[in-house]
Amino acid sequence: MIQLWVAQGLFPFSNREAEVEAAKMFASLSSRQFIVPSPRHFNYEANPSKIRFPYDTTHEYTTVLDSGQPDMMDDVPQTSVKHLCIDNKSSRQLNFNSASLKRFPQLQTLLFLSAAPSLPLERLLRDAFFSLTHLESLILRTSHISELPLSVLNLKSLRYLDLSYTCIRELPQAILTKLRHLVLDIIKQLQYIPPGIGNLTALQTMSAFIVGNNNNGCQIVELKNMTNLTGELWIVSMENVSHWEEARDANLKSKEFLRSLSLRWSIVAALSNDDATKRQEQILEYLQPPLGIEELRILSYGGLKLPSWIAHPSYQHLTLIALRCCLNCCESLTPFGKLPRLKCLCISGMHQLQRIDNKQLCGRDGDDMPTFPCLKELSLYEMPALQEWVGAQKGDFPCLEKLEVGLCPNWFHSQCFHTSIPLRN
Repeated sequence: MIQLWVAQGLFPFSNREAEVEAAKMFASLSSRQFIVPSPRHFNYEANPSKIRFPYDTTHEYTTVLDSGQPDMMDDVPQTSVKHLCIDNKSSRQLNFNSASLKRFPQLQTLLFLSAAPSLPLERLLRDAFFSLTHLESLILRTSHISELPLSVLNLKSLRYLDLSYTCIRELPQAILTKLRHLVLDIIKQLQYIPPGIGNLTALQTMSAFIVGNNNNGCQIVELKNMTNLTGELWIVSMENVSHWEEARDANLKSKEFLRSLSLRWSIVAALSNDDATKRQEQILEYLQPPLGIEELRILSYGGLKLPSWIAHPSYQHLTLIALRCCLNCCESLTPFGKLPRLKCLCISGMHQLQRIDNKQLCGRDGDDMPTFPCLKELSLYEMPALQEWVGAQKGDFPCLEKLEVGLCPNWFHSQCFHTSIPLRN
């Protein structure tokens, strides 16, 4: 809802200030129950007991077309409608086509709600997009569209595009430079990211980035100028990054609004040869995240050692670290036991690791400060060679509440953990 408000220009601020002000307004309205969770959708709606609008005012701006009212189109004024929701829950096709959409040249929001398969969305939108030049928000969520027509590039003002839960597998090669929010499950839905995505410098919402190979997609350097990315970002197919310079130029450290970063190689990459292993170590070293990061996940990494930055004391906000299927990691783990806010640590799939030395892991330097001062959950999984975790002193792990050990047949519960915790094995 916040993103839609901004897309409609309700908060005329530059850059990210619009989202910040919109979030404040949303929190204020929610606290006073002007906006409440919807009983029908996983979303929010206006509370009818709190808000009243004159009928003529709301109808001037927002119109809902229902399949049970096929003649309603003839009664809708052409120039006053700015927000249009087409509700087609029945299997019958509305008397609705691209010519119908062209009747609304001032349209800013177009939402297809539960559009039935009988509605030929691809053909309808392909023609209509040439006329809807003022469209700022396009929501095709859960519709049966399978291809986004190239005419979408005519929507020069589009800021919000929701393609989630559709059958769309590709985005156009050229994309809209004013777009701020691209909503879809990129990993599940797309085969690759089109070249030129890096031109979307205003983009804030993009759940994942798929690194392309030599045949299709785009390289990780496209992330260089996308400094407004916000929240969570997955970077997958990391095996397609061929050189550390590409990782350096991606400039992840500049993405100051990211809060969660996940880096995933293919499982085949984790079984790579010595040259590839060294290359992955160099690449990961140059993928240093911003200092405000809160969650970090590294999956199927093929290097022998972790990057030096992972335990840097500047990462004051890091609360979760997950290292999964890093099969080759057998050297001493990086000392991140001093991270002041780390609450959850999950290590799994390090098949070569035999012993964890708390003194090395925590970088103990003679001081008496407890290590892992805020850690609440520790998970160790799928490490057949792991035998023990040693070297901890009394007072370490003062907040530990849960220890999970699974598929570690040689592990024996040492006296490393002095607190009384529930053990799941």
